[in-house]
Amino acid sequence: MEKNLILRDATVIPANQTYIERPRINQLLEKAIQSRVVAVVAEGGCGKTRAVCSFLQDYHVAAIWLQFSGGYAASAGDAGEPVPDHFLRENSEPVLVLDDLHLYREETVVGFIEHILSKGFPKLKIVLISRSDPADRILQIFSKDAVVRISGEDLRFTEAEIRDYMLIRNIGVSPETVSEIYRDTEGWAIAVHLASQTLMISSANKTYSRSATLANMFRFIETEIFQGLPENLQKFLVMLSLIDTWSADLLEELCTDPGCIKKMNRISFFIRYDAALKTYGMHNMFLKFLREKQGSLTEEEKRAFYSKAAQWYLKNDMPEDALIYLKKAGDYSGIIDFVYAFLGNMPRDLVSFLLDLCESPETGAAQPSQRTAHEFICTVIRPRLLIILDRFDDAAVEIRETIVRYEAMSSSPMGNMILYYAYRLLGLLSLFSSIYTKRCDFGMFFERAQDYYIQISTFPKESLEYAVMKIPSYTDIGPYICRVGYPADEDEIQNFIEALARTIPVLGNSMGDAFYGLDDLAWAEFAFYQGDLIRSEVFAQRAIRKAREKKRCDTETHALFYLIRINLAAGRQEQTEDLLKQLDGEYIQGDAPGRRAVYDIFKGWFYIHLGQGRRIAPWLKIDIDKNYIPPIIHGLDMMVRAKYFYGEKRCPLALALLGNQLEPNSLGAFLFGRIEVKVLEALCLYREKKREEAFRAFDEAYRMAESNALDMPFIELGKDMRTLVSWAVKYESCGIPAGWLEQIRRKSTAYAKKLFVFAEEYRKREYVKDSSALSPRELAVLICLSRGLTREEIARDQSISINTVKSAVKRVYYKLSAVNRADAVRIAAGLGILQNTENNKNLS
Repeated sequence: MEKNLILRDATVIPANQTYIERPRINQLLEKAIQSRVVAVVAEGGCGKTRAVCSFLQDYHVAAIWLQFSGGYAASAGDAGEPVPDHFLRENSEPVLVLDDLHLYREETVVGFIEHILSKGFPKLKIVLISRSDPADRILQIFSKDAVVRISGEDLRFTEAEIRDYMLIRNIGVSPETVSEIYRDTEGWAIAVHLASQTLMISSANKTYSRSATLANMFRFIETEIFQGLPENLQKFLVMLSLIDTWSADLLEELCTDPGCIKKMNRISFFIRYDAALKTYGMHNMFLKFLREKQGSLTEEEKRAFYSKAAQWYLKNDMPEDALIYLKKAGDYSGIIDFVYAFLGNMPRDLVSFLLDLCESPETGAAQPSQRTAHEFICTVIRPRLLIILDRFDDAAVEIRETIVRYEAMSSSPMGNMILYYAYRLLGLLSLFSSIYTKRCDFGMFFERAQDYYIQISTFPKESLEYAVMKIPSYTDIGPYICRVGYPADEDEIQNFIEALARTIPVLGNSMGDAFYGLDDLAWAEFAFYQGDLIRSEVFAQRAIRKAREKKRCDTETHALFYLIRINLAAGRQEQTEDLLKQLDGEYIQGDAPGRRAVYDIFKGWFYIHLGQGRRIAPWLKIDIDKNYIPPIIHGLDMMVRAKYFYGEKRCPLALALLGNQLEPNSLGAFLFGRIEVKVLEALCLYREKKREEAFRAFDEAYRMAESNALDMPFIELGKDMRTLVSWAVKYESCGIPAGWLEQIRRKSTAYAKKLFVFAEEYRKREYVKDSSALSPRELAVLICLSRGLTREEIARDQSISINTVKSAVKRVYYKLSAVNRADAVRIAAGLGILQNTENNKNLS
């Protein structure tokens, strides 16, 4: 044995130190000591030694304490044997404590423990105290015995224990001060002690000085913990303090020396790993200590670290964190790239977050190009975000201020670039807000943008410090192309489309043909809502040709949607299915923002009109906060969702959604949208037997549609509209012309008949492929339904419970998209399911 291993009487606590009895810790140790081996592992200053010592005193057991330090005298016993045999024989449950185990050589400890165990005293309890986990070789000695661990987490002081400790030291503190000390120290024993020292020297024992406590703690951490760490780990830990969350995967990405993370795990009291969440947590005081040392890092090191973290967050789809660290890295060009990559697909809450980020001052930009990029964010990106959030007035003010400021400056490549984008934004703003202003002067702003575009095109590319020319020209189409609100003036729709057509040639170069084909799409939309399907089809086909020529997939997708509706109204089976395939191809091959959402909405509309609402995308079946969906789809998605709820006979939910769409900056702001909202609202109210309210909504829809003969929103609702019109004709106070009502009744009836035939054929072609989805039991129940059996009779016939019958019937209805028994039998007969079953039965 090493000569400096000494024997210590464990029942003695040094008289010059204050210590409180901690019943909680004593109970924890008492339970742990039932096992043969207890490992108390925690960083310095956690109170390991005091906790074990106090417990042994309270437990009243004979104990031998071996410690590397030479601070205590050996107790009586055989001088050559640290654990005398007579001690082991004379005590029924002796305890051996090995303190400061991390200071022993592994070979010494292993040899000593093996020597003690060879004496053959099975009731001997062993307590290991260490700052780090004992080596595997040491623990393997006890492989047959359970090793119970007590960690630094267990030893943390609670608020009640902090209060008791202060009372023992005659320090009167308020509950608020105790809570403050607990928050600062997180129950770290040495930190609690140093906080008490600060209170003792303060006047009247009342003033708690956080700064003084932190200063004392930082000195302790520096000398007792930090200086003992490898230099590369010290630097890595300081770098980690630059960020706020520590995912295990992120740390692997950030760490250039993999050994650092393994070494970091050894200071587990200050850095804790949560295996369930796969994240690290850091002691608050240790984190503050590390942040005090950030001055040791160069600005270049900080930027590189932030940039690496930002890229990891981008790769793992955490945009807000990515943007924060891009800004801290001074990578403003990276922020611009992010914005224009996701602009059309960015949820409103993320847009708001980005807007707040733009308002904070510039940080960390070392290169001139980054300072230029920051200016571009402030003058161009920021007002674009305001437009997305429908803050049109704020955006207009900022854009005009930018124009005034830069036009007063001397001409420069970057100044002209910003003026080009400012006028371009002003044109978009005028276009978007025309629904409220009823002005169609957006063309003049685009013409001014074109002038600046021509100027900057003459400059060499290297003269532009930031290559903003690469920014794509994506433009939101919105729920409707015709941005005309209610009430609409005479010829307002035509005037808008003509102004749009005049603007498109101007934008041929400067915006990459962003609007190419939109005028044809607008004419197609207008003609469709008028019910002029032939004219609408001509313009929609023309819009598709132009869109494909310039690869404007957003325009093409909207044109396909109108063509699907046109062919559905005409009952053209093959043409509609071909258009659906083209829509599928657009979704698969295209790269426009928000593509999946737009695809889901358009296909959802189609399924709902066929009575197959169950097939729409799951996200469309729930109410969702508009802040969490991309602005391009907000409005149309709500209409599809309301139609779904109406089809499911959940009219209160549909009415709630429709009511929201009548607010400003929503679907109801558009003339076409408001009519569609009001027509569906009338049907919901009629189904809810609120006839007076239903007629008011119906009458309002008629008044809005009358001047422009917008009949299609009524016709497309088919048999439900036929029912509503038949009732309205008999309504006493009906002021709607009887001729118009008869026309809508006739056309909606024709539409319903064609839709019914189409739906039946579509089921046969599409759903019959999946008819095997009916289980044998569901098929048997379906056959019983076709025979006219009641549910009770089916239960007896099939020897199953009535509840099983109900569940099976419900599943049959769901799989066949049926609404009742007759509908299920009719659909099954049309699909040939019942016939196939009868044939199989005859063959048997």
